[in-house]
Amino acid sequence: MSKLKEEIERRLKESGMFDDNTAPTEDALKPDEEAPQDAAPASEINALQAPQSFDAKFAADFANLSPEWQHFLCTHEDQVIQTLASCADQLKQYAELEQMYRAHCADIHSEGKQKLVQWLAAVAEIDTRLHKNPAETLQALGWCYGVHMQPVQPTDNNLTKEVVGRLCELERSYHSLKDFMQHQQEQRLTDVMQMFGHQTDAKGTLLHPYFEAVKAQVFELLQTGAASNVDEAYDKALWLNPDVRAELIKQKISAQALEAQRAKDAAFAPHGKTQAPQKKLTLREEIEKNIAAYAE
Repeated sequence: MSKLKEEIERRLKESGMFDDNTAPTEDALKPDEEAPQDAAPASEINALQAPQSFDAKFAADFANLSPEWQHFLCTHEDQVIQTLASCADQLKQYAELEQMYRAHCADIHSEGKQKLVQWLAAVAEIDTRLHKNPAETLQALGWCYGVHMQPVQPTDNNLTKEVVGRLCELERSYHSLKDFMQHQQEQRLTDVMQMFGHQTDAKGTLLHPYFEAVKAQVFELLQTGAASNVDEAYDKALWLNPDVRAELIKQKISAQALEAQRAKDAAFAPHGKTQAPQKKLTLREEIEKNIAAYAE
């Protein structure tokens, strides 16, 4: 048993993971002495399996060790595994840095940097200076690489406030002028429409009797540019207004019916002889004629 203990201690010392202060003492391993009151009795410590790193010839003797030694060795085994895992992660990061360095080593060597740590120190220094004084750092970098940069002028807060205030003032003036011009345009349009609506013939009859009914449509057509003048807007508005459109259609049908009746009466001669037959009506005229007859 002592040989196994000595071999374990030797291997742990070689790996730097054995400390005489933390290892169980010989007194602690004596079964005939009582354990301290604050420590768990040896009978309550379950027996453990030998760590995976143990050789097969020592694994069998591991079961003969006291529970304290078993626990101590297994704890160190876990610490070794964790340390190796951490070292593996660090080595992976170092490998990535090394790969990056080798990809740029030609340019880095031309700048006088021979080692990875020198290059990283230079990059870190540039990053620090960029955060502290970006304008001067960029100027210096431009000079190093042969790029001539215009010096950055410090921002004048008073000048900025003055410019912003002036822009706000100009924006308010623009909106005021825009509202004024729009009001003037609407006023001129209203005057023209009023003159148009009051136009009469020599007998005093209104030339545009439906103007008041379609005034809103006329105004909208002129504002949107759908009509180039008041006459065009009025003609379009007559058919856009459903009530006026129905009235005009009714008047047209009545006029055509009256004209057809007059033509029918004039078709007979004074002595009872009929005149020449009327011309053949078109399909539209036939429909309007039938509508007029139905209306009567």
